[in-house]
Amino acid sequence: MKKTDTSQPYRTKKKGFLSIGKKLFLAMLLLTLLPTTALTIYSTVSVSQSKKSEAIQNAEASVSWLRNKLNDLVVAYTRNFYDLETDTTFHDALLSWNDDPTSLAYDKREAIIGKLNGYLSANADLSHITLVGTKNGHSVDVTPTGASFTESKEGEAASYERESGLQTNAYFLWQQNEASINHGMNLSNGTLFAYASFHWRKDFFPRVIGEIQLSGLYGTMLLNDGNQTVCSVRDDSMGEFEAEANALVAQGNELSFTNGREGKHSFWFASSVSGGKLQILMAASKAPIRQAQAREIMMGILVALISVIVSAVLSAFLASRLSQPIGTLASTMRGSDFTKRPKVKETNHDEIGVLQRSFNQMSDDIADLIDSEYKSKLAARDAEFRAMQSQINPHFVYNTLQLIGGMSLETGDHRIYDLTTTFSDILHYSLSFDQEVVPLKEEIRYLEKYISIQNQRFSGRISFENQVNSEDMDTLVPKLILQPILENSFSHGLSEKSGPWKICLAAKGEGDDLSLTLSDNGVGMSQETLQSLRESLTNDPERSLRASKHIGLANVNLRARLLYGPSYGIHIESTPNEGTSVTVKVKKHWEEHR
Repeated sequence: MKKTDTSQPYRTKKKGFLSIGKKLFLAMLLLTLLPTTALTIYSTVSVSQSKKSEAIQNAEASVSWLRNKLNDLVVAYTRNFYDLETDTTFHDALLSWNDDPTSLAYDKREAIIGKLNGYLSANADLSHITLVGTKNGHSVDVTPTGASFTESKEGEAASYERESGLQTNAYFLWQQNEASINHGMNLSNGTLFAYASFHWRKDFFPRVIGEIQLSGLYGTMLLNDGNQTVCSVRDDSMGEFEAEANALVAQGNELSFTNGREGKHSFWFASSVSGGKLQILMAASKAPIRQAQAREIMMGILVALISVIVSAVLSAFLASRLSQPIGTLASTMRGSDFTKRPKVKETNHDEIGVLQRSFNQMSDDIADLIDSEYKSKLAARDAEFRAMQSQINPHFVYNTLQLIGGMSLETGDHRIYDLTTTFSDILHYSLSFDQEVVPLKEEIRYLEKYISIQNQRFSGRISFENQVNSEDMDTLVPKLILQPILENSFSHGLSEKSGPWKICLAAKGEGDDLSLTLSDNGVGMSQETLQSLRESLTNDPERSLRASKHIGLANVNLRARLLYGPSYGIHIESTPNEGTSVTVKVKKHWEEHR
């Protein structure tokens, strides 16, 4: 019997290793990036705060100046309305018009037109002045080019009506794409009989806001006391202005936060004019702040890139001068087979030289240790395996012999001969120790003989499907690697399964590895049992072998790990009431062991 060399070359692991040069590079990179990153963050925050403060101060100043301008506007037009109420000639003419608009005397007519023309002549910002009667259903409209006395359009008077609680003196409206300031005129008994409406040119409020609003990305909305928009002016790039302004208005809270309120895209400011006759809603866009942040970040990135390049050049230079001996030592350690006693040249007389001499001594010590300990331990495990290999399941022998005896008593047909011959072949295959690895087709042929005996025992309930490709049939695999897995299926998965038993064998090649999978349609196992079995086979394969349960699986698993390494062995999948699949992973080619 040839001895199996199960020793593996002792090599250092590459995983987790970082060279001195890389560490030096990373340290210099870190020392470079930390200050530049901190400076970039500080600069970005400082510029952002500066831009934010500038935008807020400009907006607060604009809101204050606009509020004063609009206050003066309201005061001026309130005086006009007061003048209309106190001018007896105009008031008498208006009462006559209210009583009989179709037969109004010429002097009364001229008194009304002359009064309103006086306002138009004194204020070029007005486009026209309208009087609408609530009693007579007529209107007077005076423009710089003429005047007309007509019957009111349907609903015209109603458009000036105010909801309960809203002001009726000097209130603002937006009608037919024009902004107007309006006043309800009453009789001596308090009855409303007409509305006076002063209409501004379309460019009036945008011009006023443009004169007051400072440079930058701003938007301004004027609302009346009923939150109706009177004017909206914004920079073209502030497409979100109206949506955010309407959202603030829809909240229903009082729009008065002159100290500012931060929104998603802008800082918002609000103020009330003349006791709520107008409300100013102004936004200062955050876009300049974001642009300033982007510039600072790009500058920081540029400085960081330049610093990284300088650090890389310096670290490469220092690494080549200072860490080359250590790198050579590390490279030798990383790729060495210590069974061959690797050595490094001792080039230094400092601490690095001590490391070089220590490595050479360690190389000799490891080689001696492998010879005295490692190989002897593997030899002991190999002997233990051979002792286990020489055993055959006594229950199987007992059941088979009992079956032969029973058949010989019942009949004298040739099946007894076939069964005995098959059993003899199995015994010869199991107890022959001249080969440790055999072609896969030979292992499958032995497996089929084993199944044929079991089929005699269980009255033909077993069906076997071989799905192994022909190109894998000549692959060398460890001897007796499939039968213990199948015997485990009979003991734990199929014995409690009623009906036909199905067994399937498949093979899958992955580079130099071969995975053999035996599947059954047995009762399966619970997830708890499956997890416990997996942990036993993976974490403590030798202990699982000494346990009495699943000894076949443990035997195959330990043999594969001893032959090929800890990444090989058995993996199990199982579903309750559906079946179990056991996969054993081995290497494909082991000609040197034949």
